[in-house]
Amino acid sequence: MFSFQSCEKEDEYEIVISDYGDDDSHNKGMDCMTCHIPGKGAEGNFSVAGSIYNTSIYQNTDVILSTEADAQGEIVAIVKVDALGNFYTTQTIDFGQGLYTTVRSGNRDLNMQGKISSGNCNSCHGNNGMMIDLEF
Repeated sequence: MFSFQSCEKEDEYEIVISDYGDDDSHNKGMDCMTCHIPGKGAEGNFSVAGSIYNTSIYQNTDVILSTEADAQGEIVAIVKVDALGNFYTTQTIDFGQGLYTTVRSGNRDLNMQGKISSGNCNSCHGNNGMMIDLEF
């Protein structure tokens, strides 16, 4: 897995993805795609990014994107949550007609009921919206 370093330029074809235990991310809860999109100058053009709250249980937590609700159907992507509660990837994600999102921690799942067509999770769930909290 690749580590995210805030000040170094990456090869534009290198996939950057968060990983368990990494602590290189920043700005938890902020809208990641304000900076991490083409033309904004930040390292990495994220296709999916956001933050998970409740630091006591997000170790080894995954954000799963699938074609059917409750992580059923085809798994399109699994993005690991880092040590600071952030998750991100520059991997190309085909949202097609929309994808369902599941946050999985151990044997516990938190499922979004509706489909998403964008991976800009903190635009709704960040500091200014309904935070993704694993107190479930």
